[in-house]
Amino acid sequence: MYDYVEIYNATTGESIITEEHSDELFNEGFTKLVRYVPNHEVDIFKLDAQREETTLRRMDESASDPIMKLKSSFDERYNTHDGESYHYKPMEIY
Repeated sequence: MYDYVEIYNATTGESIITEEHSDELFNEGFTKLVRYVPNHEVDIFKLDAQREETTLRRMDESASDPIMKLKSSFDERYNTHDGESYHYKPMEIY
């Protein structure tokens, strides 16, 4: 059974295995489909780690990120960072 594909980025020479060839991967330069990969050749743990990194990067670059940084005058004056400087902003419900 083939549930995964290997795609290639010609500019960087990098090849990755993924479940689908999405628009985001195409925009990152992964334009060539190399082969369909059998399930027994896929490292599921590595694939899950890549998926998590992608999700975290997408959340970090998102304009609607629910995490906001609070700045206090104490932090700016003494250039310190306490553990309470981040908090989750409540989601807006329309």
